[in-house]
Amino acid sequence: MAKAFELKKEKLYRFTGGMAAVATPFDKHGKLDINHIDSYAKYLVRIGVKGVYIIGTTGEGYSLALNEKISLIQAWRKAIDSLPNENRLVAVVNVSSTVVSEIFQLAAKVEELNFDGVALLPPIYYQATTICHLTKYIKQILDKCAQNTPFLYYHIPSFTNELKFELEDFIEHALNKIPQFVALKYTDSNIVRFASIQSKFGDKVNIFAGFEETLLATKLHGGRAAIGATFSFVHSSLHYQSLIEAFEAKQLEKANNEQKMITNFCASLRIDGNFFATLKNQLNKELENEGKVAKLDSYNKWLGANYIIYHLRYVVAILLGHVEVEFPYISDTGTHVPESNFFAQMLNLVACLVAITVYIRFKQVEQYYRDDLTTQSTKIFRLNRIANFFGLLSALGLSVVANFREIELFKIHLFGALMAFGFGATYCWFQTWLSYSMAPLVNSIAMARWRLFLSIVITINFLTTCVMGQISIHHFHGKDPTNWNPGDGGFVTHVISSVAEWIAALSLDFFILSFTKEFQTFTMQTPRILLLKSYDILESTTIDGGRIESRENLHSSFFADPSISSGTQIMH
Repeated sequence: MAKAFELKKEKLYRFTGGMAAVATPFDKHGKLDINHIDSYAKYLVRIGVKGVYIIGTTGEGYSLALNEKISLIQAWRKAIDSLPNENRLVAVVNVSSTVVSEIFQLAAKVEELNFDGVALLPPIYYQATTICHLTKYIKQILDKCAQNTPFLYYHIPSFTNELKFELEDFIEHALNKIPQFVALKYTDSNIVRFASIQSKFGDKVNIFAGFEETLLATKLHGGRAAIGATFSFVHSSLHYQSLIEAFEAKQLEKANNEQKMITNFCASLRIDGNFFATLKNQLNKELENEGKVAKLDSYNKWLGANYIIYHLRYVVAILLGHVEVEFPYISDTGTHVPESNFFAQMLNLVACLVAITVYIRFKQVEQYYRDDLTTQSTKIFRLNRIANFFGLLSALGLSVVANFREIELFKIHLFGALMAFGFGATYCWFQTWLSYSMAPLVNSIAMARWRLFLSIVITINFLTTCVMGQISIHHFHGKDPTNWNPGDGGFVTHVISSVAEWIAALSLDFFILSFTKEFQTFTMQTPRILLLKSYDILESTTIDGGRIESRENLHSSFFADPSISSGTQIMH
């Protein structure tokens, strides 16, 4: 038992990165709704969160009854246990209350359910006046109800007022008296004090930054982890991960830019005057969009399926004897009936899908840099527009190839092929540059390198196709270039040219399909159609889902519109 306890302490002490201070879900009547905890936990794992802080300030712990708190932590335990072992969230439960008997019951339940940590505030009304008083208060609870659960002390003087003594002195005393003490949530803007306690106790206590605005400052003084209210948002979580990576790479300017983005987002949540209500409204929208992500994911799978079906016409052309087996040009496999009809139909469809993908990618990059402005934004906007232009020209080239067969209008067909491959290769190079610029927030650095490799392959093989194709045509003396045989002259260079063309085409396919994972992180909303004659009526009709308030805001708006279509109405 002692060894297991020490391992649990070590786990919480070694925790690094972001832990989300999770919000608490209510239904439209203001009652606790635990039905979406499971999907909430899975969503947090998907956006890279490593842990959850339950029933904290963001979780409105002081607005919950004892039975609600117990139901909530049971739901979180069940949700976490359902996750794969490699994605299992570290979970700390705050058991603070103004009713001491509730604290005892909650702490016992946390230990029973084997959570990774129990958190506790100092008394907020009858305040501890001495170090011994506060230490005895905490020790009494832990020794009776949570002997084998690591303890996190919750320091938030803006809510509990300053201690009557120095925090450093309390930590030193608590380490000697409370064996469970291994972590501290530092929700305080006093960075001098953070630097002091991190320097003195960082080798014994994992001190979590509690204000997102201080993430970089605490990192500069040795902080390794943070508990944040905004870590339930994908962009905030990713910005924090990027901040850590930039700091460790000694890229302080980039780390500072990431901190500014997080700080600006926090400021936007305070504009309406109620941070938590606004946070939950925004989180509702993000979770609502989670239900729609599958649509873009399905779109990418559909695009991939069409690529496969499109290339199957090669098999048809071979079986019908319309082309030679040894790597004909792609267009040769769509020259004769019936594969020519199939070729035109499918390639037109692929051209449309590629154009849509190019546009979606354009809007993704544009929106990302519009939401998170950096010193590069103006340059990024310009390059993104240029990339979009080349991508659409490449899609147009595919359509030209589909509609102008090589045996009838060869020059136009060839021009379309040059557009498709030439502008396509140019588009890939622009997207590779953008991928490096947006790593690791939008895509990983590994993905940027993969796209660089594909861009090189596409370019080399496109040039090889052009050069070898001209050489082979010069030596050709057969009757039908769409069915090129070894005795027709220039056969070896023809095969090299056609193989290069297939490699370039497949590499372009892989490049476009590489956006699939990134398309899973956002959604595109259905356009609203406003009839001008009924404009006033439509403007007064809410069709985007209702307001969902925090319990803190019940005096002004208690009910919420239950019309969110995705079924992820999680935040009240």
